[in-house]
Amino acid sequence: MKKLLQNKKYEIIEHTADTGLKVWGKNFNELLRNAACGMYHLICEKNVIEKKIQELVSIKNFPKADFETLLITFLNELLYKTAIKKLVFKDFKIVIKNGSKKGFVINAFCFGERYSFKKHGRFLELKAATYHCLKVCKRNNLLYTKIFFDV
Repeated sequence: MKKLLQNKKYEIIEHTADTGLKVWGKNFNELLRNAACGMYHLICEKNVIEKKIQELVSIKNFPKADFETLLITFLNELLYKTAIKKLVFKDFKIVIKNGSKKGFVINAFCFGERYSFKKHGRFLELKAATYHCLKVCKRNNLLYTKIFFDV
């Protein structure tokens, strides 16, 4: 079971009126990456996103906070980019720096393309990542969380 969990990145879970993910990562960067990948799996019916463009999502001088706040802020920044620019992403390179007194700086290099119904299929508009039942914890030497999205 331990080996199975270490290869698993995310799993889609259903909730009464919303949808969600169970997400695993070896560290917080990987947890963020896997959560973002899972979120775009929910958004696009067909998981055929290509790495045609690169978009930078930067969160600067984010106050020192818990993992949950950083995770939700990051995912909602991605949802904002998707809503405004109609971009969908397949992969992410995430760099988190501790900016001492000013807090954290997150730079995420996001790789994807413009959404196309013909190519990507149905588009599930996620309104927001929520704090409902959110807790980042360590299990079997992996970080784990459940994330629910307002649909």
